[in-house]
Amino acid sequence: MQWAMKSFQLFRNIWSADTGFSHTLKTMVISIGIVVINMATGIITARGLAPTGRGDQSAMMIWSQFLPFILTFGLPAALLYNMKRYKEERASLFSASIVLGVMLGFVAIGIGVLFIPWWLQSSSHEVVMYAQWFLLQAPIVMLLLMNNAVLQVEGEFTLYNRLRYVPPFATLVLLCVLMSSNRLTPVSVSLSYLIPTIPIVLWSTHHLLKRYGWKLLHFKRSCQRLFGYGIRSYGIDLLGNISNHLDKVILVAFLSAKELGLYVVALSLARMVNIIYQSAITVLFPKATGMAKEKVVDITLTVFRISMFIGLCIALILTVIAPYVLVLLYGEAFAEAITIFQILLFDAVLAGGIMILAQAFMALNLPGKVTVTQGIGLSVTLPLVIVLEPLLGLVGAGAAVLIATCFRFVAIWLQYWFVLKVKVWKLFLLPQDVRWLFQQLKR
Repeated sequence: MQWAMKSFQLFRNIWSADTGFSHTLKTMVISIGIVVINMATGIITARGLAPTGRGDQSAMMIWSQFLPFILTFGLPAALLYNMKRYKEERASLFSASIVLGVMLGFVAIGIGVLFIPWWLQSSSHEVVMYAQWFLLQAPIVMLLLMNNAVLQVEGEFTLYNRLRYVPPFATLVLLCVLMSSNRLTPVSVSLSYLIPTIPIVLWSTHHLLKRYGWKLLHFKRSCQRLFGYGIRSYGIDLLGNISNHLDKVILVAFLSAKELGLYVVALSLARMVNIIYQSAITVLFPKATGMAKEKVVDITLTVFRISMFIGLCIALILTVIAPYVLVLLYGEAFAEAITIFQILLFDAVLAGGIMILAQAFMALNLPGKVTVTQGIGLSVTLPLVIVLEPLLGLVGAGAAVLIATCFRFVAIWLQYWFVLKVKVWKLFLLPQDVRWLFQQLKR
């Protein structure tokens, strides 16, 4: 009992502390909660729609996520960097980012309306039509990205985390209502995911505008600052998001709806391990920006080693229990997804580690170095998917993604070796990492 009380007191002290480790812990706990909610919504969706319906629903929704993210031109990262560096210009930078974000959102809509019918020729007319309509979400997605960047700059992680868990919770409520009324369809499920984000994003935008005001007096200079950094980091956003979605974008044109449904369920469950890396990145990049080079590299490598160790342990456990977990959660219809899930687990761990390593280059104003890394991964992914998927099916698609991620990892580590002069042995967990972790726990 005494041990439990001490553990609770330690956790409360860490939770209430105003340190980078505390913010990371809070973000991770919230992320775990979001993962649990997303698992619940995923289970309801998968069991209600079965693999075929889940595949149709994914084909409808992927474009409202994919196209806005690849058309950011690096503006979220640029907004974060410039607001951190030019504090006196934060109001004009935020106002300019809203204008640019909405404009790029409408560009995404235009591209999608023209492109989707051509790419989804094998899908039904209903799937194509709703995929186009759901693109109206694109400007909202752009505003969401800008707002998140500002909240990270301001260190408002409490509000940032609240804005993260409200939409998935609302989605869960809507899905429960649909399930109880027996109205789960690919369209109704998609709307349950899309609608809750709209009021949250509009409210957070209004909240931030009240703080900064609407200032476009130096719009041209703000645009120059945003695009000056954004274009150089755009390759990271572009190639990173393409690599995250390329497999689904390609497979949606070649797989049946059932096969796509199996793949999407395996992918979403595998990426639950990403909460470790996303939580660390959320705090690491704003904190590291402006630090000396040696300090940036040191803290990035420490976070990388600890998070990779934790991620690998979780992946190994999930690999062992995967045959039981998938069937238990999603039903016998998704038993065919076990092998692809195990492959994608290790891809998620490795990809998360790459994104943490990339933060050092971002903080040191060297985003172009990471662009090269992402470009190498993308150039390998497409041919591998085209070759391996017809030969091995879903397993081939997963293997192609994992192999491409391995190429990306080697590429970014070579950048560390030649550009930052970091030795290979610093990849592995060190005794001082454990001491650093305990020091953070004692604060």
